[in-house]
Amino acid sequence: MVRVRLGVIENTSKDSINAFLNGSVEKGASAHTDGWKEYCDLERSGFMHITTIASHAKEKAHTLFPRVHMVYTLVKRWILGTHQGSVSRKHMHSYLEEYTYRFNRRRAKSITYSFQRLTEGLVREQCLPYWKIIGREFANQPLKMAAYHPYWLNLGSVK
Repeated sequence: MVRVRLGVIENTSKDSINAFLNGSVEKGASAHTDGWKEYCDLERSGFMHITTIASHAKEKAHTLFPRVHMVYTLVKRWILGTHQGSVSRKHMHSYLEEYTYRFNRRRAKSITYSFQRLTEGLVREQCLPYWKIIGREFANQPLKMAAYHPYWLNLGSVK
């Protein structure tokens, strides 16, 4: 079964990519990538790194990396359809978390399983007040003075 992990990273440096993978993927898992130089540290970070250089292959990239292209296409379609293309960078992590949840449970056999997992998550996780979600530093801070501070960076990661 294919499970998706999506997230927002600040830049495409080796450190940002490795931080995302370390927070989202189990050590020893396979990472199949193209030949981009920023992926070169994946083996040192504890992942089995499989490299396929698309420009040197006879097949096209969508044939070499079908899952990546499928997920990317579905995310684009979901944002353009469901959200009418109106998503903000400020809330992008939340959009991607919702998409990931829906994608990873799209073939669930029992609706009660999803309900059980949702209930467990609600009990286990600490609730955030709305003012933190929208980037305010305190409850009564005017929105125009709120800096962009992604709340999810301070929550730790769920594996």
